[in-house]
Amino acid sequence: MDVFKWLLKHENWFAGTGSVHSQVRMNIFAVMEIDKIIGQNIKRIRKSQGLTQKMLCEKADLMQARLSELENGKTPPNVKTLEKVAAALAIPLAELFRDTTKANQSLLDKLQAIEALPKEKRKSLLMTIDVFLKEHNALKRGRKKNE
Repeated sequence: MDVFKWLLKHENWFAGTGSVHSQVRMNIFAVMEIDKIIGQNIKRIRKSQGLTQKMLCEKADLMQARLSELENGKTPPNVKTLEKVAAALAIPLAELFRDTTKANQSLLDKLQAIEALPKEKRKSLLMTIDVFLKEHNALKRGRKKNE
């Protein structure tokens, strides 16, 4: 039996009011959410590379139904499959686990735009950001001392 199905079947045990039960329950559902994050990332990266599901399946040696289930978060992925997908997409495996919810997407878009800049412009921009952050942190520390 799939671990996630077992956990859902025994969900009532984790619904207890004790801190251990509630922490275990929160961790279980966080793990279940990762399936959706991985699926969204596969789909997003695949589309950004102009690949169809069929094309990615050929590159990763996967059945299209399996890829569809992964992209829709309907089946828990295994490491071997994720390694195949990451290799086919030419990305690090960790990229599939990155949480790119709308709150983070804007920042990720900006980081990708910075990475795409020519080396000298990127270096200059990053130095400017470093100076700004140092000044900001110094001001923040100054306010805390005055409080």
